Amino acid sequence: MDKTNFKSKPNRLTRKKVTFYSLLLLGVVFLCVVVWQSFLYINPQARVDSTVYEPKKLPTGLSIKGTSLDIWSGRLWFAIGVGVDSPFPYAVNIRQDLGKHGSFINQEKDKGFGYTCSANQALSTCQAQSTKNGQQYILTINTYSQPSTQTEEYADFVKNNTHITIRVNTDSGHLVSAADWSDTIDSFAPTTLAGVGVNYYHPGP
Repeated sequence: MDKTNFKSKPNRLTRKKVTFYSLLLLGVVFLCVVVWQSFLYINPQARVDSTVYEPKKLPTGLSIKGTSLDIWSGRLWFAIGVGVDSPFPYAVNIRQDLGKHGSFINQEKDKGFGYTCSANQALSTCQAQSTKNGQQYILTINTYSQPSTQTEEYADFVKNNTHITIRVNTDSGHLVSAADWSDTIDSFAPTTLAGVGVNYYHPGP
């Protein structure tokens, strides 16, 4: 009897089993990713690990025109060019369009906002402020003269575990009053993402 051939048969069977189970495991992983992605498309709230807010009042002349959930993530690529968005995004934010000169509200999970002004804001003024209800916020005002006089105002604050930025743009230099900022910031209340559209952003083709 050829002992060499006798010993090689179990080895070949073992390799086939390993190959089979490896392919099976890859298939299960791929199926889990696809199912999870489908769930996230249907339930965008599952992407968000911070409280979502909506203002009940806004500075004069502004209103919410639309809300979107923006997800920034890489891609998981499989064979023959098949790819899905990573289930572990590196950034998730909620954007509320205020419909005037690019004004908007941005919300994301707080990463340690310190209520301090940046030292390199040559064209900006920056002040720490408080609302009537005692909510701290940082107010930054940028003024540009080219191509026309334009003012950008940013109010940044943290509510629970959410970092909220309000940007108001004007082309006339009329600033939002302190009373308007106070009323707007104090009016933020928890809301849901029911019916909100989802935008996926990722690098690569």
